[in-house]
Amino acid sequence: MQQMHRPSCVALEKDLRKMNFNVKFNDSALGKVHHELAKYHEIGRFCDKKEEDIDWESALFHEVHAAELGELEAILTLAKLYLGMEHDVLMNCQVHGDPEENLDIGIDYMVQAADAGDRGAMIYVAKAFETGDGLGKKREQSWEDAIYWYDEALNSVNEQDEGGEYDSTMYDPPYTLMASMADMYMKGGHGLEKMPERAAELYNQAAEGAMAAMKGRLANKYYALAEEAAAEIEEEE
Repeated sequence: MQQMHRPSCVALEKDLRKMNFNVKFNDSALGKVHHELAKYHEIGRFCDKKEEDIDWESALFHEVHAAELGELEAILTLAKLYLGMEHDVLMNCQVHGDPEENLDIGIDYMVQAADAGDRGAMIYVAKAFETGDGLGKKREQSWEDAIYWYDEALNSVNEQDEGGEYDSTMYDPPYTLMASMADMYMKGGHGLEKMPERAAELYNQAAEGAMAAMKGRLANKYYALAEEAAAEIEEEE
């Protein structure tokens, strides 16, 4: 059996990834090398370790290549860097240019991270599509897309992402995501059909989840909303 050789050229590996419809993330040795080189630049391994001597342009060059080759941590780093969010790698690196263009670049990377299975990125993208805030010029508010990404996030709660990391549900527990989905189904709009029956189902599931988390007051709120949705179904019938 002939063994497939891994390319040592970024352009060649990018072309091979484009031709492969089952592309995975974090599977590129070359991507990992570029990511490590970016971090080496950050800690001053190639200079006198003084902040002013660090070659941030080179660090960003390597991080971009790592992201292009599917390295999830690099993708998330660039997403947060361009969106002005806190990040653990290239912490003192800054990007310049038009803020709106940077926003478009940042959300592109965040969607890519969501595609890679990162739950935090899924929720970020879902909230952006729900509210219409932070989508940039290339995208517009879409509750249909918000529902898709909230659902993906819910399905990923008990799974590891492609990077092998478990994303805690502390800040966005499943019942809050269900409630957000229910709110959109209850109202309809922005490309999403109004479905009070689906809203009622999701409110009830959110209430059960909140009750299990010892959030009794919140659970009662969700149960009340479920009753409102059920009443609207009866009115329509």
